[in-house]
Amino acid sequence: MTGLEELQLKGELVTGTETYRVGGMSCGGCERSVELAVAKLAGVVRVRADAKNSSMEVEFDGAPLDVSALREAVEKSGYRLEGR
Repeated sequence: MTGLEELQLKGELVTGTETYRVGGMSCGGCERSVELAVAKLAGVVRVRADAKNSSMEVEFDGAPLDVSALREAVEKSGYRLEGR
């Protein structure tokens, strides 16, 4: 059992953060669209998209993020998850 699993069994909230490249964003509206789509995914605690840097930072609750679901959410909002 990993340390993460032990903490989760004790009921403690464990979070992690990953940064992803997102293509196609050019404005604040783009950022908001991506943030709203990704925020709906299971385990996501916080999302911050940045059009200027073509990136998105996702804070999650310790369980591994489903990258396929993440990619689908970004694509449905009209953008591209790049590099994973």
